[in-house]
Amino acid sequence: MDQILSKGDLNKFYDDYERSSSILTLFFMTITFGLYIINWLYLTNKIFSKYDENAPNQNRGAVLTVIFPTVWLIFAWMMDNIGFANSELFAMVKTIGWLTIMMLILKYFYDFCLTFSRFTRSNELVWYYSLFPGMIFYVLVPLTFWYESLFVWFSYPFLFFTTIGIAAMQAKLNTEKDIFDIKEGEGKFYERGRIA
Repeated sequence: MDQILSKGDLNKFYDDYERSSSILTLFFMTITFGLYIINWLYLTNKIFSKYDENAPNQNRGAVLTVIFPTVWLIFAWMMDNIGFANSELFAMVKTIGWLTIMMLILKYFYDFCLTFSRFTRSNELVWYYSLFPGMIFYVLVPLTFWYESLFVWFSYPFLFFTTIGIAAMQAKLNTEKDIFDIKEGEGKFYERGRIA
């Protein structure tokens, strides 16, 4: 963990933080096939950026998780329909472009997990590796349609990790808020790494 938040920032954050249901988060992740992650990351990161100047910009997340993939998929679809569908060069460009977008999204996920770990006194790699397997599904979905293969059917189980990971992250924030409320009620201050 590269930065430590001040006691004052953590106190302000948990004083203002409003719990969300981790069960509802799990429900929304399940019925949207994991796409709820976009909304959850955006809203959570927006809250983090108020208290941590090193938090990744939530607009970067929106651009990377919504706009870039949408524009790239529309571009690929248009190029397929105007005659480039059989071009090996275009197939390579289409795949490399998609994988590049996915790598940028993974970098954003890692930056988010670093920030999350600063607020929750936890290890960022645990959270990152809970989100990472779900990306296999998102990488393979367009490739399945582009190359008419069955990759996507074998990748559905990977969504389980992301679905559970986001619900667990929400539960961790709720738990930290509960700890803060208990200690605050006892007149103690919440500090990074320990309760004083």
